Amino acid sequence: MVAVEGQGSRSPARVEFTLTREELCILKAEAESRHAFRRYAGRDDGWGRGLIKGEMVGPYGTIRAGAIGILVGLVGEYIASLYINRHFKDSCHVDLTKRKHGDGDCDLSPFGCPLQVKARKFDGRKNRIRIESADGRAIPLRARAYLFSEWSGQHKASLIGWETRQQIKHWGTEQAPQGHINALAADDELKPMSRLIAFLESVRGMGAA
Repeated sequence: MVAVEGQGSRSPARVEFTLTREELCILKAEAESRHAFRRYAGRDDGWGRGLIKGEMVGPYGTIRAGAIGILVGLVGEYIASLYINRHFKDSCHVDLTKRKHGDGDCDLSPFGCPLQVKARKFDGRKNRIRIESADGRAIPLRARAYLFSEWSGQHKASLIGWETRQQIKHWGTEQAPQGHINALAADDELKPMSRLIAFLESVRGMGAA
């Protein structure tokens, strides 16, 4: 029997990155700026107030509680852009535009193809996408594909795998402590990152629509 990478057989091979202190400090400054702009702490819902509590200390110094989740997400977006641009030079970049109501489910857009990066701070072996708010409102999946990352809070970060919007609709679900509903999948259910490159090659050839 031949082991298959990802898709329920074994976890796909991660793509590892080592970030410099300078890179992390730049991302930290952007996270704190976004936190101040969005005023997460003043929102009434648990999602808006932030999911990671307490301060975090790393090579970038100390970051306050409300900005930690934003920084985790930015690290994920950044390493995803590095990976994609390694194969398709200058095809995407991290969007630094500040928007009150978020990014519309699009972090990166190589060849006009909307991609969303979902990031986690620890090795939980589970990947989550919020699909229903705490008040029962459905949250549509707008990106064509979703990438999953992990960051320890130090210099090391990794891309775990990815999945298409269509496949995510078949994932199992869970209710989070904050009341919203997540679609949920383990690492070994994801596609390996190498297959994202083939996917983007087809997008480039056919157009993003």
